[in-house]
Amino acid sequence: MDTTDSLTAPMPIRRYPGRIAVLLGLVALADFLIFGQEPGINLFLFALAVCAGILLPATKELSPSKAALLLGLSLLASAPLLETPSAMGFALCLTALMSVALVSGKLMPRSLTGLPLAFSRFALVIPLRLAEDVGKYPPLGSNCHQTSEVYHRNVEEPPFVSRINV
Repeated sequence: MDTTDSLTAPMPIRRYPGRIAVLLGLVALADFLIFGQEPGINLFLFALAVCAGILLPATKELSPSKAALLLGLSLLASAPLLETPSAMGFALCLTALMSVALVSGKLMPRSLTGLPLAFSRFALVIPLRLAEDVGKYPPLGSNCHQTSEVYHRNVEEPPFVSRINV
């Protein structure tokens, strides 16, 4: 059996034309609602805005009733943030947002036993990939050679390393 027999066809990438506007709108809303403000209703409103930002590009894929159900799920899971923001309320809110993202991206597993693996992949692997990708690219306006030279020039050898005879 050849490995090409088991591969699936790549999925086409669907790009939402207003995704940059949605991102900038969420950043501006976060700046207005969260920074320098008391948590509470602000976190609740921001969670609903993030849910709407996730569902907006997927409106062609999802029926209106399914989108309303997902928004209701997010509303219900984010409700504990209204009274007193706590770690449990924040975890519920993030779990609901991950569920909305997985359903809107058609990545939700068919069985409930696959759900923890999908959540862990979504919550743990993706941030690690982001950190790995950020490390690949040098800062703007410099090349990798200059950056590594400056780094190596400023790093001093610990005193105990010089006493070790190799």
